[in-house]
Amino acid sequence: MIDEAGNTIARQEHAIRMADLDRAGMSDWLARICADISGQRDANEPVWLAGMIGSPLGWAEAGRVSCPATPEDLRRRLQHHQVGDIPVVIVPGLACLSRFGDRDMLRGEEVGALGALELHPGQRILLLSAPGMHGKWIELGKDAIQSFHTAMTVELATIISEHSILASHLEKPPADDETFRDAVVRGMEGGGLARLIFSVRAAILAGRIAPAQAASQLWGLLIGAEIRELNTEDHDCVLLSGSHPIVELYCSALSLRGVRAILLDRDSAAWGFMRLRV
Repeated sequence: MIDEAGNTIARQEHAIRMADLDRAGMSDWLARICADISGQRDANEPVWLAGMIGSPLGWAEAGRVSCPATPEDLRRRLQHHQVGDIPVVIVPGLACLSRFGDRDMLRGEEVGALGALELHPGQRILLLSAPGMHGKWIELGKDAIQSFHTAMTVELATIISEHSILASHLEKPPADDETFRDAVVRGMEGGGLARLIFSVRAAILAGRIAPAQAASQLWGLLIGAEIRELNTEDHDCVLLSGSHPIVELYCSALSLRGVRAILLDRDSAAWGFMRLRV
Protein backbone atom coordinates (compact mmCIF):
# COMPACT_ATOMS: atom_id res chain seq x y z
CA MET A 1 0.00 0.00 0.00
CA ILE A 2 1.37 3.44 -0.93
CA ASP A 3 0.45 6.96 0.06
CA GLU A 4 -0.01 10.02 -2.17
CA ALA A 5 3.74 10.67 -2.16
CA GLY A 6 4.58 7.15 -3.34
CA ASN A 7 5.83 5.95 0.05
CA THR A 8 5.09 2.35 1.02
CA ILE A 9 3.03 2.34 4.21
CA ALA A 10 1.88 -1.29 4.32
CA ARG A 11 2.98 -4.51 2.66
CA GLN A 12 1.69 -8.06 2.42
CA GLU A 13 3.25 -11.03 0.65
CA HIS A 14 1.43 -14.26 -0.16
CA ALA A 15 2.57 -17.27 -2.20
CA ILE A 16 -0.47 -17.57 -4.47
CA ARG A 17 -0.53 -19.16 -7.93
CA MET A 18 -3.10 -17.58 -10.21
CA ALA A 19 -3.61 -20.94 -11.93
CA ASP A 20 -4.83 -22.39 -8.61
CA LEU A 21 -7.62 -19.83 -8.16
CA ASP A 22 -11.07 -19.60 -9.71
CA ARG A 23 -12.94 -16.29 -9.78
CA ALA A 24 -14.37 -16.85 -6.31
CA GLY A 25 -10.87 -17.54 -5.00
CA MET A 26 -9.49 -14.36 -6.56
CA SER A 27 -12.33 -12.32 -5.07
CA ASP A 28 -11.86 -13.91 -1.63
CA TRP A 29 -8.13 -13.25 -1.60
CA LEU A 30 -8.51 -9.61 -2.61
CA ALA A 31 -11.24 -9.09 0.01
CA ARG A 32 -9.01 -10.65 2.68
CA ILE A 33 -6.04 -8.45 1.77
CA CYS A 34 -8.16 -5.29 1.70
CA ALA A 35 -9.77 -6.20 5.04
CA ASP A 36 -6.33 -6.33 6.67
CA ILE A 37 -5.65 -2.70 5.65
CA SER A 38 -9.20 -1.40 5.93
CA GLY A 39 -8.18 1.19 8.51
CA GLN A 40 -5.63 2.73 6.13
CA ARG A 41 -7.32 2.33 2.76
CA ASP A 42 -9.78 4.70 1.10
CA ALA A 43 -12.60 2.37 0.04
CA ASN A 44 -13.37 4.64 -2.93
CA GLU A 45 -9.83 4.33 -4.29
CA PRO A 46 -9.43 1.40 -6.70
CA VAL A 47 -6.89 -1.34 -6.06
CA TRP A 48 -4.21 -1.40 -8.77
CA LEU A 49 -3.29 -4.84 -10.10
CA ALA A 50 -0.65 -6.06 -12.56
CA GLY A 51 0.69 -9.39 -13.75
CA MET A 52 -1.19 -12.61 -14.40
CA ILE A 53 -4.40 -11.13 -13.00
CA GLY A 54 -4.68 -9.49 -16.45
CA SER A 55 -4.05 -12.72 -18.37
CA PRO A 56 -6.60 -15.24 -19.67
CA LEU A 57 -6.01 -17.12 -16.39
CA GLY A 58 -6.80 -14.02 -14.33
CA TRP A 59 -9.82 -11.86 -13.60
CA ALA A 60 -9.98 -10.15 -17.00
CA GLU A 61 -7.82 -10.09 -20.12
CA ALA A 62 -6.01 -6.75 -20.12
CA GLY A 63 -4.22 -7.18 -23.43
CA ARG A 64 -0.69 -6.08 -24.25
CA VAL A 65 0.74 -2.77 -25.44
CA SER A 66 3.36 -2.90 -28.19
CA CYS A 67 6.81 -1.46 -27.53
CA PRO A 68 8.10 1.16 -27.54
CA ALA A 69 5.52 1.98 -24.87
CA THR A 70 5.25 5.21 -22.89
CA PRO A 71 3.43 5.59 -19.57
CA GLU A 72 0.64 7.30 -21.52
CA ASP A 73 0.36 4.31 -23.88
CA LEU A 74 -0.19 2.02 -20.89
CA ARG A 75 -2.51 4.50 -19.20
CA ARG A 76 -4.81 4.53 -22.24
CA ARG A 77 -5.19 0.74 -22.01
CA LEU A 78 -5.91 0.43 -18.29
CA GLN A 79 -8.82 -1.90 -17.53
CA HIS A 80 -11.39 -0.90 -14.89
CA HIS A 81 -13.32 -3.73 -13.22
CA GLN A 82 -15.13 -4.70 -10.04
CA VAL A 83 -13.88 -7.70 -8.05
CA GLY A 84 -16.69 -8.39 -5.64
CA ASP A 85 -17.41 -4.98 -4.18
CA ILE A 86 -13.84 -3.72 -4.69
CA PRO A 87 -13.04 -1.46 -7.67
CA VAL A 88 -9.80 -2.44 -9.40
CA VAL A 89 -7.56 -1.15 -12.19
CA ILE A 90 -5.63 -3.80 -14.15
CA VAL A 91 -2.45 -2.76 -15.96
CA PRO A 92 -1.93 -4.27 -19.44
CA GLY A 93 1.18 -6.25 -20.30
CA LEU A 94 3.69 -5.57 -23.07
CA ALA A 95 4.66 -7.19 -26.36
CA CYS A 96 7.72 -6.53 -28.50
CA LEU A 97 10.09 -7.75 -31.15
CA SER A 98 13.34 -8.21 -29.23
CA ARG A 99 16.71 -7.12 -30.54
CA PHE A 100 17.29 -10.81 -31.37
CA GLY A 101 14.28 -10.76 -33.70
CA ASP A 102 12.07 -12.86 -31.40
CA ARG A 103 8.49 -12.10 -30.41
CA ASP A 104 8.33 -11.62 -26.65
CA MET A 105 5.82 -10.64 -23.98
CA LEU A 106 5.56 -9.84 -20.30
CA ARG A 107 3.02 -9.09 -17.59
CA GLY A 108 3.73 -7.33 -14.31
CA GLU A 109 7.32 -6.28 -14.97
CA GLU A 110 6.12 -3.19 -16.85
CA VAL A 111 5.21 -1.56 -13.52
CA GLY A 112 8.72 -1.94 -12.11
CA ALA A 113 10.12 -0.67 -15.41
CA LEU A 114 8.03 2.49 -15.13
CA GLY A 115 9.29 2.86 -11.57
CA ALA A 116 12.87 2.68 -12.84
CA LEU A 117 12.10 5.41 -15.39
CA GLU A 118 10.69 7.56 -12.60
CA LEU A 119 13.69 7.02 -10.31
CA HIS A 120 16.30 7.50 -13.06
CA PRO A 121 14.82 10.15 -15.38
CA GLY A 122 16.57 10.93 -18.65
CA GLN A 123 18.85 7.91 -18.54
CA ARG A 124 19.22 4.97 -20.90
CA ILE A 125 18.57 2.03 -18.62
CA LEU A 126 19.00 -1.74 -18.90
CA LEU A 127 16.80 -3.33 -16.23
CA LEU A 128 16.78 -6.98 -15.20
CA SER A 129 13.44 -7.79 -13.61
CA ALA A 130 13.68 -11.27 -12.07
CA PRO A 131 10.85 -11.75 -9.59
CA GLY A 132 10.31 -15.40 -10.52
CA MET A 133 11.26 -18.07 -13.03
CA HIS A 134 11.74 -15.86 -16.10
CA GLY A 135 14.07 -12.87 -16.08
CA LYS A 136 13.19 -9.92 -18.29
CA TRP A 137 15.98 -7.72 -19.62
CA ILE A 138 14.15 -4.46 -20.30
CA GLU A 139 15.63 -1.56 -22.27
CA LEU A 140 14.39 1.86 -21.18
CA GLY A 141 14.99 5.31 -22.64
CA LYS A 142 13.30 8.46 -23.94
CA ASP A 143 10.66 8.05 -21.20
CA ALA A 144 9.51 4.75 -22.70
CA ILE A 145 9.96 1.00 -22.45
CA GLN A 146 11.79 0.38 -25.71
CA SER A 147 12.12 -3.41 -25.88
CA PHE A 148 12.96 -6.47 -23.81
CA HIS A 149 13.91 -10.12 -24.00
CA THR A 150 13.30 -13.06 -21.68
CA ALA A 151 15.74 -15.59 -20.24
CA MET A 152 14.54 -18.82 -18.56
CA THR A 153 17.70 -19.14 -16.47
CA VAL A 154 16.00 -19.51 -13.08
CA GLU A 155 13.53 -22.07 -14.42
CA LEU A 156 16.31 -24.01 -16.13
CA ALA A 157 18.32 -24.15 -12.90
CA THR A 158 15.21 -25.27 -11.01
CA ILE A 159 14.37 -28.04 -13.50
CA ILE A 160 17.97 -29.28 -13.53
CA SER A 161 18.12 -29.29 -9.72
CA GLU A 162 14.89 -31.28 -9.44
CA HIS A 163 14.78 -33.60 -12.44
CA SER A 164 18.24 -34.13 -13.93
CA ILE A 165 21.20 -36.40 -13.25
CA LEU A 166 22.66 -33.47 -11.28
CA ALA A 167 19.71 -33.31 -8.87
CA SER A 168 21.38 -35.31 -6.07
CA HIS A 169 24.33 -32.89 -6.11
CA LEU A 170 22.32 -29.66 -6.04
CA GLU A 171 20.87 -29.70 -2.55
CA LYS A 172 22.73 -26.58 -1.37
CA PRO A 173 21.95 -23.12 -2.79
CA PRO A 174 24.47 -21.34 -5.01
CA ALA A 175 26.94 -18.95 -3.43
CA ASP A 176 28.88 -16.00 -4.80
CA ASP A 177 32.21 -17.75 -4.42
CA GLU A 178 35.25 -18.58 -6.53
CA THR A 179 33.51 -21.59 -8.08
CA PHE A 180 30.59 -19.43 -9.16
CA ARG A 181 32.78 -16.67 -10.59
CA ASP A 182 35.02 -19.11 -12.49
CA ALA A 183 31.90 -20.67 -14.00
CA VAL A 184 30.54 -17.25 -15.00
CA VAL A 185 33.72 -16.62 -16.98
CA ARG A 186 33.38 -20.01 -18.70
CA GLY A 187 29.76 -19.28 -19.53
CA MET A 188 30.68 -15.89 -20.99
CA GLU A 189 33.32 -17.50 -23.21
CA GLY A 190 30.61 -19.35 -25.10
CA GLY A 191 30.31 -22.98 -26.07
CA GLY A 192 27.41 -25.41 -26.03
CA LEU A 193 25.35 -24.95 -22.89
CA ALA A 194 24.34 -28.64 -22.82
CA ARG A 195 28.02 -29.61 -22.72
CA LEU A 196 28.84 -27.04 -20.06
CA ILE A 197 26.00 -28.21 -17.83
CA PHE A 198 27.22 -31.82 -17.94
CA SER A 199 30.70 -30.58 -17.04
CA VAL A 200 29.33 -29.92 -13.54
CA ARG A 201 28.78 -33.65 -13.02
CA ALA A 202 32.16 -34.49 -14.54
CA ALA A 203 33.87 -32.00 -12.23
CA ILE A 204 32.29 -33.67 -9.19
CA LEU A 205 33.23 -37.21 -10.28
CA ALA A 206 36.79 -36.08 -11.07
CA GLY A 207 37.15 -34.43 -7.67
CA ARG A 208 37.59 -30.96 -9.19
CA ILE A 209 34.77 -29.55 -7.07
CA ALA A 210 32.90 -30.78 -4.00
CA PRO A 211 29.19 -31.66 -4.34
CA ALA A 212 28.40 -28.63 -2.17
CA GLN A 213 29.88 -26.41 -4.90
CA ALA A 214 27.80 -27.90 -7.72
CA ALA A 215 24.97 -25.36 -7.53
CA SER A 216 27.44 -22.47 -7.64
CA GLN A 217 29.06 -23.90 -10.77
CA LEU A 218 25.72 -24.58 -12.48
CA TRP A 219 24.33 -21.11 -11.76
CA GLY A 220 27.61 -19.51 -12.82
CA LEU A 221 27.53 -21.27 -16.19
CA LEU A 222 23.88 -20.39 -16.82
CA ILE A 223 24.20 -16.74 -15.79
CA GLY A 224 27.48 -16.35 -17.67
CA ALA A 225 25.89 -17.65 -20.86
CA GLU A 226 22.94 -15.30 -20.34
CA ILE A 227 24.89 -12.08 -19.77
CA ARG A 228 27.24 -12.89 -22.66
CA GLU A 229 24.45 -11.74 -25.00
CA LEU A 230 23.81 -8.42 -23.27
CA ASN A 231 24.49 -5.10 -24.91
CA THR A 232 25.45 -2.99 -21.90
CA GLU A 233 27.52 -0.38 -23.75
CA ASP A 234 24.47 1.54 -25.02
CA HIS A 235 23.07 2.18 -21.53
CA ASP A 236 23.92 4.68 -18.82
CA CYS A 237 23.10 2.27 -15.99
CA VAL A 238 22.16 -1.35 -15.34
CA LEU A 239 19.50 -1.94 -12.69
CA LEU A 240 18.54 -5.24 -11.05
CA SER A 241 15.21 -5.98 -9.42
CA GLY A 242 13.80 -9.20 -8.02
CA SER A 243 14.58 -12.00 -5.58
CA HIS A 244 17.63 -10.75 -3.68
CA PRO A 245 19.68 -13.98 -3.55
CA ILE A 246 19.29 -14.25 -7.33
CA VAL A 247 19.94 -10.64 -8.32
CA GLU A 248 23.01 -10.57 -6.07
CA LEU A 249 24.45 -13.41 -8.16
CA TYR A 250 23.70 -11.41 -11.32
CA CYS A 251 25.34 -8.35 -9.77
CA SER A 252 28.51 -10.32 -9.10
CA ALA A 253 28.47 -11.87 -12.58
CA LEU A 254 28.03 -8.50 -14.29
CA SER A 255 31.02 -7.13 -12.38
CA LEU A 256 33.14 -9.74 -14.18
CA ARG A 257 32.08 -8.03 -17.42
CA GLY A 258 33.14 -4.71 -15.98
CA VAL A 259 29.54 -3.62 -15.43
CA ARG A 260 28.50 -2.01 -12.16
CA ALA A 261 24.86 -2.87 -11.52
CA ILE A 262 22.56 -1.12 -9.05
CA LEU A 263 20.11 -3.15 -6.97
CA LEU A 264 16.64 -1.61 -6.83
CA ASP A 265 14.66 -2.04 -3.65
CA ARG A 266 11.33 -3.81 -3.89
CA ASP A 267 9.39 -0.58 -3.43
CA SER A 268 10.45 0.68 -6.87
CA ALA A 269 7.28 -0.81 -8.38
CA ALA A 270 5.26 1.62 -6.25
CA TRP A 271 6.67 4.47 -8.34
CA GLY A 272 5.47 2.69 -11.47
CA PHE A 273 1.91 2.58 -10.17
CA MET A 274 2.19 6.24 -9.19
CA ARG A 275 3.34 7.10 -12.72
CA LEU A 276 0.26 5.41 -14.17
CA ARG A 277 -2.10 6.94 -11.65
CA VAL A 278 -1.18 10.54 -12.46
